[in-house]
Amino acid sequence: QSRAGNIEVRGGAERVEVEASFGTFEAVLEGEVLTLRNGFDLSSFPKGLDWLNDPIKALKGIMPSNLEISLPDGIEVLEIQSVAGNLEISDVSARVIVDLKAGNIELNSPTSFQIHSTAGNVEVYACLSGSEKNSIHSTAGNVEVSLEYGSSVQLSASVQAGNIELDGFKVSKRNKRVVGESVEATLGAGKGSLEIRVQAGNLELSGEE
Repeated sequence: QSRAGNIEVRGGAERVEVEASFGTFEAVLEGEVLTLRNGFDLSSFPKGLDWLNDPIKALKGIMPSNLEISLPDGIEVLEIQSVAGNLEISDVSARVIVDLKAGNIELNSPTSFQIHSTAGNVEVYACLSGSEKNSIHSTAGNVEVSLEYGSSVQLSASVQAGNIELDGFKVSKRNKRVVGESVEATLGAGKGSLEIRVQAGNLELSGEE
């Protein structure tokens, strides 16, 4: 959980490595669940009005920092909750669950995903060949999804204010309105599912069977 700051996650490591320029963090690994917390640490904040002597230094001591994390092998689910900051997640062979209030999301190579974004752009690059449920819910921002060769999903997508661009999908139903549109389509055999809901922003999808 992060109140503010960017988070970068990379896969293929044997242990958890967290680097922070300032602030406090906690990384707890229990079995196949990795929990990340990054927040305020008031223990180092000067007492009384002493912080006024050097306010920048005092605030840096308690503010959460950016996180750069190497994800250990064997993790099946990675869940990140962040209020503000960009997320870059790459080469992670796990189900990724993200809840981001403000910031951009870039996700590469998850096995499946569940993304909720309030404000910011979302980019996903993945091969969805399983039967898992995948979803993206975005309030404001553009969404781009690129599915690699071997993907097999049943798509249900809608945009309240914006356009939908499809490439490589077999469209079964499409409803265009004056503002916004919805579409149902299939990529490959439609083994898994992909639900995308965008309130304000454009949606671009491409896929290879």
